[in-house]
Amino acid sequence: MSSGPRVALFCLHLFIAGSQSLKQKRGILQSLKARIRKQFNVSVAETGMHEKWQVAEISLSAVAPDASRFEATLNSLIEFIEKNYSDVEITYKDIDYL
Repeated sequence: MSSGPRVALFCLHLFIAGSQSLKQKRGILQSLKARIRKQFNVSVAETGMHEKWQVAEISLSAVAPDASRFEATLNSLIEFIEKNYSDVEITYKDIDYL
């Protein structure tokens, strides 16, 4: 790949142990997405598993000057979720560069 700015798409599958309903799941995800946007300056959306109340798929996108900086941001993001959302477990993660 050429050097210079890169765009990456990061996909996470989440297990939300504390969720007992779709409404509760959406509340947890709204909080999580807002805090991710504020702290990491990335775009984030729920992209799958909409009708399942204990699992979710979120996708994030961002631009970084190089892959290593983006990967460092994503590692920080994972640590942030694990530290601040004890009832959310990351069950899958994937990075695609565009």
